[in-house]
Amino acid sequence: MEEPQTTAADADVVRLQVEAVELGLHPSERSLLLTALRSALPGAAGIYYYDDSRSRKTFVNFDGTKFNFPSASRDYFVALGGRCDVPYEKYHSATQNFEKSVMAVQSMLSSQSDMFRVRARRSQPDPTTPTTSKRGAIHSLLKSIEQRSTPVPEFREEAHLTQTPQPSSTTAESETPVPKHLNPLEQQFVDLARISSGKDTVIEGQRNEITHLHKQIEELKKTLEDKTQELHEIETHLKQRDEEVTLLKQLSSEQTYMNTKLADKEKALEEMEKNTNELIKEHRKDKNADKARISSLEQIKFDHEAKLAENATTISNLNEQISELTTENVKLKEKMEEDVQESAAKFANYHDVQKEMAEDYEEVCAKNQELTKEIRELKAELNRRDENYNTKTSDLSFKVRNVGNGKT
Repeated sequence: MEEPQTTAADADVVRLQVEAVELGLHPSERSLLLTALRSALPGAAGIYYYDDSRSRKTFVNFDGTKFNFPSASRDYFVALGGRCDVPYEKYHSATQNFEKSVMAVQSMLSSQSDMFRVRARRSQPDPTTPTTSKRGAIHSLLKSIEQRSTPVPEFREEAHLTQTPQPSSTTAESETPVPKHLNPLEQQFVDLARISSGKDTVIEGQRNEITHLHKQIEELKKTLEDKTQELHEIETHLKQRDEEVTLLKQLSSEQTYMNTKLADKEKALEEMEKNTNELIKEHRKDKNADKARISSLEQIKFDHEAKLAENATTISNLNEQISELTTENVKLKEKMEEDVQESAAKFANYHDVQKEMAEDYEEVCAKNQELTKEIRELKAELNRRDENYNTKTSDLSFKVRNVGNGKT
């Protein structure tokens, strides 16, 4: 997962690389779980590889839980995904509302200042009026109006800053009517006082709205914290469920692998049983052939005894040899029958042995090899004894012929 290293000629360029990681694949499916990939590379979002010419990029197949790799061995690369999580709290919306309110007040004040400028251009200001500040001019004008006849609400900055303004309708009702004999400049300043009062009312309303929004923000923050806590709990629960599902999938894969392995073992045992049965059949066939051969030898012996009845002395010696051979054959027959019975008893318990085959497989193989070796040894011994018996029988027949010829 690492790009081929190249040297950068520009000193102002830095080359950043990601260290390569080796992860184990599923032995039969050649797949890699997404959880295993992200445990090694947390930002991984996909896996891709290049063709031989490195001109085309191909992504590895992803079925929703695991990546299925192709059979060919290649250099694989990880596609890293990114996400920027910015906490969008309610303070952001409150700030936007406050900025809108400020912009509205500023636009209102700018429109009012433009109106005042137009009115100031139309009217001729008194050169004797103090121009130190606008507020001083307003105070002096209001005092002159009060001295004439009709009281006008006094412009007091402290009252506007400390008292809570009433709604515009109440203010309009409580205002004292302005007399009609005011000159235009006085009328303009009276309007200015009214606009200032209305401005303070709007500002106070905006403050109340901001306070209310702040309370809503606090409530929404608390609700958001509760929902966030619930979300964390749900994410923890889902993570536990994902881990359980992953564990169950791994256990299922291991169970499938063990079942496949057990089926292979059972198939091998069936083959071994088949071979053993074939060996037993061959052994029984050889045994029947030996029995037929022994019967024919006994018949030959009886024929020789009938023919050599007159030569009792010579035949008695030969009969002793034949009896010895017969005894040896009987012992060999009994031994072979015991071996066959033992083998039959061992193979009769084959199903019980099959249940314990995982533990006793090697022992059974060793025993089978020993039995095979013993059978071969017994066959070799039987063949050797048959050859000896045939040799002795031939010698006996030759001697009998010689005795008969000599007697005649």
